[in-house]
Amino acid sequence: MTIPSHPPRHLPSTESDLVQLLSSSLSPHAHERTQAEHVLSTYCTSSAALVQLCRVALDPAQATSTPAPVRQMALVWVRSRLDWEGRGEDEKGLVKGMLLEGLRENNPTMQTAVGLVIAEICRSCNVAQDWSELMPSLVSVVTSDASASTPPASSSSSSSSSSSVVLERGALRVLCLLVEDLDSLTVVHLSLAVLPRLVGTVQRGGFDRAESVYQVMKIVHAAVDAVEMMYRTSEEAKVLLREHMASWLEACRAVWGSIRVGTVGDGGGGGGGGGDGGDCGKLAAALSDGERSCLPAVHLALGVVARLVPLIGKGNNVDVGGVLESVWACNGVVRELYLQARVLGAVDEPDVPGGAITERTTLSDVACQLMEVFGAIVTSPKLKKACAGSLVEIVAGTILPYMMIGEEDVAAWGEDCTMYLQGGEDCWGCRCSGGLLIESILETYGSAGAEALAAGVWRCVEGAECAAAVRDVLYW
Repeated sequence: MTIPSHPPRHLPSTESDLVQLLSSSLSPHAHERTQAEHVLSTYCTSSAALVQLCRVALDPAQATSTPAPVRQMALVWVRSRLDWEGRGEDEKGLVKGMLLEGLRENNPTMQTAVGLVIAEICRSCNVAQDWSELMPSLVSVVTSDASASTPPASSSSSSSSSSSVVLERGALRVLCLLVEDLDSLTVVHLSLAVLPRLVGTVQRGGFDRAESVYQVMKIVHAAVDAVEMMYRTSEEAKVLLREHMASWLEACRAVWGSIRVGTVGDGGGGGGGGGDGGDCGKLAAALSDGERSCLPAVHLALGVVARLVPLIGKGNNVDVGGVLESVWACNGVVRELYLQARVLGAVDEPDVPGGAITERTTLSDVACQLMEVFGAIVTSPKLKKACAGSLVEIVAGTILPYMMIGEEDVAAWGEDCTMYLQGGEDCWGCRCSGGLLIESILETYGSAGAEALAAGVWRCVEGAECAAAVRDVLYW
């Protein structure tokens, strides 16, 4: 479709006029943009505006003839001029149907724009009464066998499967946008419904679909936050925790991999862990090839573990040893790659964006979250005794590697130590987290903690001397 360069001064009477107006509202020229916005503001008060804007944005015919920014702008106007309660039932029905179909858009930005409109509608009405089919439909899409299956060989079946995957991603986007506005128990039950999808996805090579893993993990994170807030005052929350903590922890473990595919080297001067490959083979592969889009999901999973560890108690049916082993294996992978990134100066390089909702996360962020997990473990009444014999390994294999500085930091410190401390916020985050973990160890274990700290430092010094003798670039 050819879009004229100047907007009409009258209200749009055809779809072509509306597309022209929307295009002009994106103009770099202030006068043209302001004029188009004024006409659109008036147009949006009409009864047909909402449906027409949705058609411009979501009609499959428009996808090939209208630029994506124009279609996205149509949804921006829908969201900003929604007035949902003032709309007629027929109009609402048409809009809801188009929005749900819009989740099939194979365009992350458009899917997110659709999700934002759905979320705004849900904030404007009683979803249980006015859109009762929404949540069941979204959950059904995410948990269906079609979206989980591996694409078949035939082209028609493959196309169908691909469409199912796109729809699943769209449904997950919407659920992630809705999760903050849902009541606590709904969020908890939603997380339990989507957990099998999370575990199944990563077991089938989930980091190829890192954004979906992240989105499910975000729902789980919100559920655990809700239970944590209700835990002290709600018996129902305590029951939910007893029944489902093991499942949530297993989901976190699944996020950093579930297939043994070799070993991960022991970095950091002999920290004593992570080298068994264990549950982290996929994580190592996903990180070491430079594709860091899995980092946000790993970061969220570690955040969930940090919140659940203090709540582990009698009746939770949690494999404590398995939790510790899994976290230590994850630490081994992240530590090795963190040390390598330190040499390359890429420790604060963010993940490759996996989609419009995925948060940007660095190895430094993940390292800080790992130290928060260890802080929760060493202060947990249930776990601190199990860790008493491993304090030296925690110091040498976790705290000191992440608190280390690189050669560029040494040079910056020499030039102006005050400016270095003020300017190195990302890097300083790891050292701050390490300092807090050291405090937790000293407060929990007293003199035994101090002895472990000294022994861990000495172990790293000895390891560095041995590495320097063989010219290892990580010796410092």
